[in-house]
Amino acid sequence: MEPLAGLIQFREKLAQAKSLTLSASSHLENHEPDAALADLASAIGFWKSNPAVYYLQGLAFEQKGDLPQARSSLEKAVELKPDYPEALISLGRILWELGDTRGALKEFDDAVAVAPDFAEAHYNRGLAEARLGQIKPAIREYREALALKADYFDARLNFGLALIQAQDLGLERRSRCTPIARRPIIIWGWPC
Repeated sequence: MEPLAGLIQFREKLAQAKSLTLSASSHLENHEPDAALADLASAIGFWKSNPAVYYLQGLAFEQKGDLPQARSSLEKAVELKPDYPEALISLGRILWELGDTRGALKEFDDAVAVAPDFAEAHYNRGLAEARLGQIKPAIREYREALALKADYFDARLNFGLALIQAQDLGLERRSRCTPIARRPIIIWGWPC
């Protein structure tokens, strides 16, 4: 009878952790990072190996502006689940904000490796490449992001800016308007 009681107790703790995690997610949507962090601290007490808890904790610390703590939480999420693309992208964004563009690029590379159909991974990788002065790889990543998500406004905007920059540098001799998907892409209102 004791093993059954242990299983019931485990399920109750798991349900509490899930409930607290959902509550924390709601707090984050409402920009209430302190309330989210309180829920997540309790959730970690019930389920220390849940990468989603550490991911959300990282987002809460990011909302508070505590980037070193955000980094620590996101690193823990990635340690627990190395193929967690959202955590990899968030960690990359934090590293970017901390001034570590190469570290950010590595996290974006990892996100692309584990989720090649994730447009945000390609977009963020393109941003890091552009910041490092690698315009052609940035263009390739923006193009891939748009091929995966044609209505991705930020990717479209940065794609256009990178094409202009490439032309200014003499890297790109083709037209600025390069079809990258089955339907036309519009840059600043002109169909390509």
